[in-house]
Amino acid sequence: MLDLLRHPFQSLPEFGTVVLYAILVAAAYTFAVAVAAGAGRPRLLQAARLGAYGTVSLVALAVLVLAYAFVSHDFRIEYVSHYSERAMSPWFQLRRRIGIGVFVPPSAAEPWISEHPALVRTLEAMDRVASRALAPLGDHVLYWFERTSTPAGRASTPAPR
Repeated sequence: MLDLLRHPFQSLPEFGTVVLYAILVAAAYTFAVAVAAGAGRPRLLQAARLGAYGTVSLVALAVLVLAYAFVSHDFRIEYVSHYSERAMSPWFQLRRRIGIGVFVPPSAAEPWISEHPALVRTLEAMDRVASRALAPLGDHVLYWFERTSTPAGRASTPAPR
């Protein structure tokens, strides 16, 4: 019993399945409470709203679990093994994601920004430091994939720094 409390889920697929069942329960609860609130019990409207927030949060968690399964090449999940093999064959592995223009302003701001070279240098330095962590916020994103011999294999080519 104590071991179950320490490690309630033995694997990622098991955790994902529990999350999907929790989504089903939360959605059913939200639907039932919303119907009851619409049938003349307005006090239940707040409960329906909270149920909707909970359902959306669980769906977001399920998406994160699936994304992690794709990134970690967890082929125990049928969806990952089915779509990852076909879409990434020959297999590729994401090595690095770099944001380009995270802090540096776009080229349309060139007339103004060219008058402030110290600011440009500061923004370029901030770009170099934060380009990986804030990559989705950049004007462009550079994805560095590496071809591997197996889904979880490692190639000898190092990723750029």
